[in-house]
Amino acid sequence: MNESGISHLFIILQWMKIKQAIKICVLWLCVLGYLGRAQQADTSYLLKASTREMMELKPKAEEEQTASIGSFKDTKIREIPGIITVLDNQFIQNSGARDLVDLLRLVPGMDFARDVDDAVGVAVRGNWAMEGKVLFMLNGLQMNETGYGTFVCKGRLEIDNIEKIEIVRGPGSTLYGGVASLAVINIITKTSRYNDGVEFSGGLGVSESKLSRKQGAVNFGHKFNNGTIFNFSGYVNHSTISNIHAKDNGRGNPLNYNDSSGVFSEGFVAGFQLKGFSYNFVYDNYNLNISDNISKCIMKNIINKVDYTFKAAKWLSVKPEVSYRWSLPWNYIDGDRRLNDPLTAINNRSDFKLTTLITPNANILVSAGGQYYIDESRYQARAVTFYDSSNSARFNNAAAFAEVQLFTKYINLTAGARYEKLNSSLKLENVPEAFVPRFAVTKAFEYFHLKLLYSNSYKIPTIQNINASLGSIKPEDIQVIEFETGFKLSNALTFNVNVFDNQIRNPIVFGYNSLKATEEYFNKTLIYNRGAEAEIVYRSKVINAHANFSTYFNYKNELNETFVDSVQTPELAGISRYKATFYLNVNLPKNWSVNTNFIYTSARKSYIYTDSLFTNLELRKVAPYKLLNLSVSKRELFMPQLKLDVTLNNIFNQTYYYLNTVSNGFSFLPDQRFEFTIRLTYKIGM
Repeated sequence: MNESGISHLFIILQWMKIKQAIKICVLWLCVLGYLGRAQQADTSYLLKASTREMMELKPKAEEEQTASIGSFKDTKIREIPGIITVLDNQFIQNSGARDLVDLLRLVPGMDFARDVDDAVGVAVRGNWAMEGKVLFMLNGLQMNETGYGTFVCKGRLEIDNIEKIEIVRGPGSTLYGGVASLAVINIITKTSRYNDGVEFSGGLGVSESKLSRKQGAVNFGHKFNNGTIFNFSGYVNHSTISNIHAKDNGRGNPLNYNDSSGVFSEGFVAGFQLKGFSYNFVYDNYNLNISDNISKCIMKNIINKVDYTFKAAKWLSVKPEVSYRWSLPWNYIDGDRRLNDPLTAINNRSDFKLTTLITPNANILVSAGGQYYIDESRYQARAVTFYDSSNSARFNNAAAFAEVQLFTKYINLTAGARYEKLNSSLKLENVPEAFVPRFAVTKAFEYFHLKLLYSNSYKIPTIQNINASLGSIKPEDIQVIEFETGFKLSNALTFNVNVFDNQIRNPIVFGYNSLKATEEYFNKTLIYNRGAEAEIVYRSKVINAHANFSTYFNYKNELNETFVDSVQTPELAGISRYKATFYLNVNLPKNWSVNTNFIYTSARKSYIYTDSLFTNLELRKVAPYKLLNLSVSKRELFMPQLKLDVTLNNIFNQTYYYLNTVSNGFSFLPDQRFEFTIRLTYKIGM
């Protein structure tokens, strides 16, 4: 970048519509500040303490929330070198969320849009991130499929199996590799902690006077006499994306989404731990009905992982890991075979990783290691080949990483880097390789914290990125500058705000050649956006409240496929420029609680074909969306082990559409309108 970091921050603040953010933040500061006063929280120390006294006061360790994401060890969230969000179990259970999309919508900077074949994927800070730009993990295991790097979110997994979700809203390639360029999301199940007992849950949903979902989950844990801990979490989820019977799907044709937008998801996570040894197994089966061409896509993953953590010396910890993954990334079982066979492959990955942690004293942490994995891909139809005319291909990826963290009284410093190189049995015009450093200055004091972050990250080309580009594709190169500051206004009330500057060079773009009926991937030049996120959190035994606001400004974009406005006011297709959310949980006497959340997204624009011949591509604007959910929970219903949750979703009965993020013209995909859901949970011993 030619401009200095200071000028970047100044320009960000100058170009954003910061007045809207300030109004929202001030409003909720007043409201939550009043609640804090009502709870008799003493905030007078903020007026009495000098700046020096504030910096010298030590944080209260017992009040600090920690996370394992974004660092090589469990660290205070306020000091992790990244912009971090943690959704804990209490938040998840009281959110009224039906699936993963409902939960992540409440996170600043997170949005969702439509990919091909009704697949709903994630966008981060204004950037479409469906294909290999956000790393999704389940208990630390990568869930992105290896063909395209995608993870379809809608109706995936089950809320009642989730203990918490840890999120890095920003680059993670230095630690996690080439599918973590824009964000990292680690979904941690209840198997991650010791639970001696069993928990059953089940739920139903009704929308448009029709059944909209059937869900069930079980969590089990037991500790044996020899110290071995066994855990199991299983789920089944049968739902529809929408029950709307549309008279016009955008191209003049009627479409009943209740019959054609079904999602079936089932799976389980199992494992055991004994001292430093652990084994984990994941089975994930996701089925998606496709409304446009009335076919079905099946995605399956079977993952095994073994790791062992041991102390080689008092100051040296070593962790070797071995995993094997078998997957069907996009397996089409009907429809047009001419179109679907080139997409249907079987992929395998063998992964070997070694991490060492060196702690010569309490003020220094050195982390270093390496990773090597082998990807093998084979088309199920023998007549389908890669661009070298072979039916299968092999890819080898080697990486090395290292990081040093220095902890002092007034400042923490982080410096790290990762080098990664990909080789293939296919002939490559460009051998994908990347070197990405990161630097961070962080510190948490009693009343406030700060983070100044500079990171390079990258998106390594996936198997199909390489194949569809005939080996010419290059890695994406991402450069991100972030600044966050936060204030602890009382023991219950905190406020955080961050700004970011994000440049993506050589962005990998998807295209479809309708004449050849083939996919294409190619590099463009630059996507450059800036933005800000603000969050207020209030926590007490009676009231828990969260409010956040996020926005991005598309400063420069050389991808015409994603433009929906003039160069003077550039805007990305399908993604809201402004989003505000509010969550409130009130715990009442006799084990009752009332919970609500509200989401506002600004107007969006995208392209759609308006005729059945796919010749008339029209730009359409979708009005701002206001989503209000309300739920009531009752613990110890008739018996101590039973809990009831009743939720009214989308009380305003609005139609939210998942829009296209490129000019492919697909029909906009509607979400459920008003939906009534009920869920029962029964626990024994947990």
